Amino acid sequence: MIDDMRKQTQNLTTGAWLRQILLLTIAIALFSGPQIVAAQDGTPHPPTPTEEDPVRIESVRAIVALPTVVSFRVRVTVPHSEVDQVSLTIEQDSGVDQSFELALDDSIFLDFGDEIEYEYNWFPAPEDRLRFFQPLDYRFEVTLNDGTMLTASDSIDVEHQIISDWQSAQTDLVKLYWSDDRSFDGEGQLSDLSEVLALIRRYIDVDTPLQIVVYAPDDRFCQEVPRPITEGTTATPGPPELVVMSDGRPFPCNPDALFMLYRASGFVPLQPAIPDYYTVHRALVDALFAHTYGEHWQDAQVPAWFREGIGALLSLRGRRGALGDVRQAAQIGRLLRLPQMENSPPASWNEDQIALWHNQAYLLTLYLAEIYGADAPFEIAAAIGPQTTFDAALAAISETDIQRLYARWELWLNQPRAEEAAQWNPYLPTTATPTLTRTPSPIPPTRTPRPTVTISLTPTREPLYNPTTPPAPTIALPTRRPTTSPTPLPPGYFDTPTAVTDSGGVGDDDSSNGLCGTGIGVLILPVIGLLMARRKRNQSTR
Repeated sequence: MIDDMRKQTQNLTTGAWLRQILLLTIAIALFSGPQIVAAQDGTPHPPTPTEEDPVRIESVRAIVALPTVVSFRVRVTVPHSEVDQVSLTIEQDSGVDQSFELALDDSIFLDFGDEIEYEYNWFPAPEDRLRFFQPLDYRFEVTLNDGTMLTASDSIDVEHQIISDWQSAQTDLVKLYWSDDRSFDGEGQLSDLSEVLALIRRYIDVDTPLQIVVYAPDDRFCQEVPRPITEGTTATPGPPELVVMSDGRPFPCNPDALFMLYRASGFVPLQPAIPDYYTVHRALVDALFAHTYGEHWQDAQVPAWFREGIGALLSLRGRRGALGDVRQAAQIGRLLRLPQMENSPPASWNEDQIALWHNQAYLLTLYLAEIYGADAPFEIAAAIGPQTTFDAALAAISETDIQRLYARWELWLNQPRAEEAAQWNPYLPTTATPTLTRTPSPIPPTRTPRPTVTISLTPTREPLYNPTTPPAPTIALPTRRPTTSPTPLPPGYFDTPTAVTDSGGVGDDDSSNGLCGTGIGVLILPVIGLLMARRKRNQSTR
């Protein structure tokens, strides 16, 4: 009995403790529930108004309406008449750092009587140093008539809002952003670009990072909106207005301004017209080339054909079909002259002329590699700088000038070795062959008293290829005609009778024997007659 009572007492005590713990848990959940939901929501919640704090900044907001505008807004829970001043400060790390004071009457966006919302539209310029793909911090300060100051701040990522989800990939020196993950192989393009950069870094130092942003061909930055017709006039409105729609309202749009902002931010903006992989790859290589060699050359004068040729050599694909097009132009006498290659093609040229210019530039640079060695074009490019001209760098490698080089290049075009060289690019290995070595000349070369060596078409460095078939044997031709010496004939050779075969029906005749019956007699008798006639003439003269 005592044991049963003791067990019941323990059960009651345990049940009471459980009920108290349950009630305490429910109370905690009810008290902390709204705060947990607000934290998980992730959206900022303004403080709940109280009678002690009726005046506050209700909200702040920023809208990146690129390519032209970034809009900032602040809402205050006071009438407009009680606001004395509103200022805005925007800043980035190593970027924009500016402050603005709003014109109150002109900045009203919404007026609810007891609440007022102001807007400031910022039109960034290249010199403002706006940095893309970085947070932009902004802070509003609102000063009331009674001296009360209210502040609120937030940040927003600076990205072109036309793209909902930017993709990116990067290496140590290249960072790539792209707008369309469906048709753009960003990872593959970055891998190929890394190979190009590795080749460039074999010859020049590259330490400055490169950032490239690539848009899809069908990305449109602006929309055309018809201009309104002014009432009471018959004049036709002007051209459509370019706007960008953001947050349900139009903002001014200038696509050229966006690319200027990108360049000022340290980006290279690209929008290839064709989404083909190799077309985009060549555009990326051109951007990398301008970034690396442009910084290395600075203001040095470099012929346009050499700039184009080096860029084409760096491309993984080169220029297929270039040799056939240039050979055809040479056959019909339409090959471009050297002065036409010194500068970029003018706008007045047609597509065929421009394509021929690009192909000639590529083959002329390839010729340098085929004749003077695979490294020759890149060594020339590395030697060019503020103190070294292209002509001096070329002379140090080839010991010739560009006029002679161009003339020999025209002869090279029709040689079989040009077809072999056209299949090569700098990413393919070259076959080592024993070649003659020479002492390189300083840059710029110095004159010496010895005669200048005439450069022949024989490679002085490692050629780009070795013939795969053995050369045909050479037949030595005689250098002079052989001379014959007369051999004395035996005595009585001319008196030896020649046997005559019986011809049948013809009798023996003394005229067929002796001197007249021989072939020699036929030749000697006229000579004897001539001598006798000359003797008679001399006698008659006497």
